[in-house]
Amino acid sequence: MQQFFKFLVEEGHLSSDPSYGLDRPKIAERLPYFLEEVEMEKLLLGMRQEFDRHPRSKPLARFWTALELLYGTGMRISELLGIHWEDVDFTTGFILVRGKGGFERLVPFGSKARFCLNYYRDRVLKNSAAGQFIFAVRPGRAWSRISFYAALKKWSGKILGDVGFNVSPHKLRHSFATHLLGRGADLKTIQELLGHRKLSTTQIYTHLDQTRLRLLHKKYHPRG
Repeated sequence: MQQFFKFLVEEGHLSSDPSYGLDRPKIAERLPYFLEEVEMEKLLLGMRQEFDRHPRSKPLARFWTALELLYGTGMRISELLGIHWEDVDFTTGFILVRGKGGFERLVPFGSKARFCLNYYRDRVLKNSAAGQFIFAVRPGRAWSRISFYAALKKWSGKILGDVGFNVSPHKLRHSFATHLLGRGADLKTIQELLGHRKLSTTQIYTHLDQTRLRLLHKKYHPRG
């Protein structure tokens, strides 16, 4: 409404803005969608089983590895697809991630992601030359976000049904943060892992966890 009054003043239909000085209504904060741990495990297990049936499929190995890394590290999809092989330190278990604004951070990756990376590199690609993107569709060209999203929609829909059609790369990032918080990780650690410059950006996950707890209480407690 305030924009409308501003337009009328600019066009000369009003001499002054009657809404000037009024507080704008606050828009309710939308909590991020995420997968429950059991849903995430079902998706990852389903991809492992699919890969076991086609162990030489490069597209399948690429997607499975990307999925494990995306959920296992909480990276943004743009960060994930920009990683080169030399950014991965298999000895320490850390990946050098280049985030928003050129800021760099080190992100740990676990045993599942390590297995996928090793298999993808040694058994599927059979090379990992310096300067190459991990998720390259051809030398010097990284996998696109659109293509990754199409693969995610395909496989999550197949494995998770209706729930899977709502999955996106950013929702996997939300799942990563929510599951960490639910298992006791502190906000400062989650902030560092996600690459948030402000702690206030990370604090939405506290609201998310509280909402989840209320829903679970209502669903399972006899007095809920």
